[in-house]
Amino acid sequence: MLRPIILKHRITSKLLSSKLSTSKLVLAQPEWALFQRMEYANKLYNHPTPINYTNQQKQFEKRRQTIIAIADNDFTENTLVSAIKSLRNSGGEIHLPAGALVLENTLKITQGISLKGINGRTELVFKDCDYGISIQGTAGNKLDQVEIHDIRLYHQGDNRFCAALFASHTQALHLENIVIISPRAVGILLADQVYQTKLINCRVQHAGLVGFMFIRDVIETLMTNCSAEYCQQSGIFLTDLKLPDDIDPLDFSAQLDYTNHTIGNFAPFAADDPSPYRTDIIDCVFSHNRKMGITTDGVAYLKVINCVMAHNDCEGITIDNGAWGCSIQNCHIFSNGWRGLQHVAELGADYVSEMGLMEDGSSKAKLPGVSLDNAAYTRVENNHIECNWGDGIKWLYPDFATT
Repeated sequence: MLRPIILKHRITSKLLSSKLSTSKLVLAQPEWALFQRMEYANKLYNHPTPINYTNQQKQFEKRRQTIIAIADNDFTENTLVSAIKSLRNSGGEIHLPAGALVLENTLKITQGISLKGINGRTELVFKDCDYGISIQGTAGNKLDQVEIHDIRLYHQGDNRFCAALFASHTQALHLENIVIISPRAVGILLADQVYQTKLINCRVQHAGLVGFMFIRDVIETLMTNCSAEYCQQSGIFLTDLKLPDDIDPLDFSAQLDYTNHTIGNFAPFAADDPSPYRTDIIDCVFSHNRKMGITTDGVAYLKVINCVMAHNDCEGITIDNGAWGCSIQNCHIFSNGWRGLQHVAELGADYVSEMGLMEDGSSKAKLPGVSLDNAAYTRVENNHIECNWGDGIKWLYPDFATT
């Protein structure tokens, strides 16, 4: 009885192969703007220019030849600014003493500067300026090899979108042992052509907006042993934040107004939108934030490893709106999604205000530990996901090839 079946199978296969040889094959992968975006990004980002490590080492050795140590009795804004200006051409190290320095203006760091304080004892207090520390090159001339170590920052800017530390158009930025307390809006803001940044043991608490924010092409970023807690929005927000032509990429006040009042939280993405790319977040903590622990909006190849996302009022982590190739591994994600700190307008924007509130004042629409929405090729592996108010993991359409 087997022989006729085998014969029939062979005949059918032969006929099928004959039909396929004369017809056009259709790709099984569905048409989707995200796949166009993936193809575009692969051509743009996955063929990097080799790094001249020999030249970097020479620059490092040259910088170490010039060290300016500011004395305790000379720890003033004028002295610090003068020291930075004196190293504008050569680079060098500036050692800060213990104590608190109040600055009335943004501290602009130049090429090859290493600013080092005394861990837990050096404080910079910025008043009435949108950015505390600014590390800003240009599209044609990126700042290279800037380091900031062992400093505590306080920031009291007036603008509702400002940052204690802002970097743009930089490469090989190194931030280590930075503590930021109660920034007016963002703790550490990286935006536009920021390449190969390291953040090691950086902590942000009680941010008026988010602890860390990476906007557009922030590429090859490593975060390890960092934390963001008790922030008014998310602990960290990675976004492509597409803008119309009439808004300057560095006009963050206009950007915030645009996203709040024109398009809601997330804009539709296009294939050529620059986005955070290849970000590794390792051994970090994002907890007790009024929104999510980690929020993504169109990121690529984000790795979240050995992290804790806990007690955030919304999700522990969202992979959202045009994200692809992200992975969440070996994390502890718990007690997220209570939704008791959200404003009525926020619940309305999420279309859940009509569900009403519970006796404790929280929304009846609870949120999960992990939310996957409009994303592709996400991997969630070996995590401990427990005691979240909503689901452990929530998938929303469209979501493609998640494991």
